[in-house]
Amino acid sequence: LWTAPAGSSWVGIELWGGGGAGGGACCCMQGNGGGSGSYARKIITVTPGETLRICSAGSTGCCMACCGQPGYASYVVRTSNSANEICASGGSPGRTGCFVGSGCWNCMNCMNGSWVGNFGIQGTTGAVRGHPNCYSGAWGYASSAPFTPGGLRGSRTWCTTGSGCTQGGEAPWPGGGGGSAVAHGGGQCWGGPGAGGLVTIFYGVPA
Repeated sequence: LWTAPAGSSWVGIELWGGGGAGGGACCCMQGNGGGSGSYARKIITVTPGETLRICSAGSTGCCMACCGQPGYASYVVRTSNSANEICASGGSPGRTGCFVGSGCWNCMNCMNGSWVGNFGIQGTTGAVRGHPNCYSGAWGYASSAPFTPGGLRGSRTWCTTGSGCTQGGEAPWPGGGGGSAVAHGGGQCWGGPGAGGLVTIFYGVPA
């Protein structure tokens, strides 16, 4: 809980949802990394002593399944009436499949997610560039959240590393998606976790 201080009449809120986790892989699998969390901001009126319930999205876990885990939402709620003042959804999960060289596996990243506030930007999905020899030429990409550095990060990783986040790096905080794993005839590989979200609050009081 956050309590509005004496003399305050407004509060500015800025937040990011958490990133989605990348998918796991085995055999000859690869795919797109996790999507980024959405972004939102809003200014609301408050009275001194009023309380707001703040939830900043946590990070996801590592996923062995071919479909990763969706990211968690961040939000702020008034405790007086349970009104959801502002929220930003989590990122989409990464996804892997066999023989990433054909059809819809050559996918660009696109807008994905939702937000509530005065202004917001949806997160983006991960992307993938397929290749007939998926183990040697295909690349997956994980997304970074709006207004954060990083852009699309290559998430190609060989099974010997055991994790989908090695070559793509750790998911950038806040709201970055985790890299999906890639495999070529080896054991099961884990997809990387998505980064947690962030909530920031600023306000003014008379001098």
